Amino acid sequence: HQFKKSKRTYFRCYDEGELLGEIMFQYIDNASIYFSSVLDYENCIQNFPKNKVTYIEILDVIEKHQNKGIGKYLMENFIIFCKKNKEYSNIILSAVPFGNEKLNLKSLEKFYQKFDFRTIAFELIERELHPIMVNTK
Repeated sequence: HQFKKSKRTYFRCYDEGELLGEIMFQYIDNASIYFSSVLDYENCIQNFPKNKVTYIEILDVIEKHQNKGIGKYLMENFIIFCKKNKEYSNIILSAVPFGNEKLNLKSLEKFYQKFDFRTIAFELIERELHPIMVNTK
């Protein structure tokens, strides 16, 4: 498998030219303002002292490649990729199982916990509380 980072902030996994999955992300320079609707200032600064983060918007594995370890492989390599960039080494995400009816919130939260993500707040989306999770190791 090979990984490519494009200018459109995608971290993609390919196998022989076929897209298996991707992480859509962005670098946030002022996390305390960007996340002010879900995190208070102290919580933000406590978790992100430099006030800079990498924000995972979407982790998506192509349906025919799901349950083959691609999501795990993507996350492991994405975390390594982020940690090389010391300025944006802290990662934040909102655990929302969009587009996958088979995936429930608890299993998604457990999936991210395997990569040292911890819940620091909750966000109300479609009448359900979704964890805001960070990896600051």
